[in-house]
Order: sequence, then structure tokens, then C-alpha cells
Amino acid sequence: MEEDQQKLAENQDFTSRFGAVTQQLGHEVAAVRLAGVVALAQLADEFEINRQMCIDGLCAYIRMPYDPKASSIKEGEKEVRLSIISEIVKRLQKDASPSWSEFNFDFSGATFDGGNFSGAQFSGGEVNFYEAQFSGGVVNFSEIIIEQPTTIDLHSAVGKIEVVMLPNPLPPNLTQLSQKSPIVLA
Repeated sequence: MEEDQQKLAENQDFTSRFGAVTQQLGHEVAAVRLAGVVALAQLADEFEINRQMCIDGLCAYIRMPYDPKASSIKEGEKEVRLSIISEIVKRLQKDASPSWSEFNFDFSGATFDGGNFSGAQFSGGEVNFYEAQFSGGVVNFSEIIIEQPTTIDLHSAVGKIEVVMLPNPLPPNLTQLSQKSPIVLA
């Protein structure tokens, strides 16, 4: 019974904090959104059972409509988006603790105008870039490590990404690519 009460209290704590953090992500002021990014990543680290939910929240933000060339984007929006990628990639590094490498990342339909996935390690789950747009800045995937049974979907993605060193063995959808030139997705 005491264990049930503890789980209930932890659940309520997570729910309360998750709600507050997601409100920060929707705030008009970039500094508040940036704080929300860090807080959501920390929440994921703290609550392993809800880690995928927090990762989904970060990825959902990246998937929100975004046109880096538009004059009407929120101030600081690019920095918020790059911060999300940075917080995710920190936890995908080989020695990260806790590691997020076995979780799913859904970037389908997202627009990327920069970002550094360098050194990220994926060791399970799915990484979805279906119909993602890579426009503007460089998105770096150098020295990523892809272990089976990871699935990376670049189907219908459009744009240019830079890969300095491709993983070995190559995922099936990357077998035709040069290791030294940028990848042009069509």
C-alpha cells in the first residue's frame, strides 16, 4: 500500500511538472521556451518510465510548422529548435547517462535549418525523418553510430545533410551514398 502511494505521488509529480514544462514550450518569450527545453530533457532523465513521452514532446516541437525564411517566426525560434536537438544529442552520445539511444525519435515532416547530430548513437528504436525538410544551414550527422535493430527513415526527405563519416554497417536506405560528400535528398 505504501508503495502504491509512492507511485501515485511520483505520477502526480511528473504530471504536474510535465504540464508546467509544456506550457513553457508554448510561451511567446524565447528564454522561457529555452528553459522549457532543458526542463523537459531533465524530466525525461528523472522519470525513466515517462522518458519516451518527454522525447515525444521535444520531437513534436521540432515537427511544428516552421519556415526559417518567413518574417513572422517567433523571436529566438531557431535557437529553441537547435537547443532541442542539442539536448537530445547530448543524451545520444556513447557515454551519456542516462542514454536515450534505445528510444524512438519522430522528426517526420520537420523542417531543419541547422543542427548537429554528430556522434549520436542509435541502438534500437526508430528514427523517423520521413518527409523532413533540410533547408538552409547544415545538419551534421558525422560519426553517428547506428546499431541494429535501429531503423532510420529518410523516405521522401528533401534537402541537404552533411555526413562526414557514415556508420558501419550502413543502414539499408543509405547503401548508395558517398562517405565524403553531402547527401542530397530528393
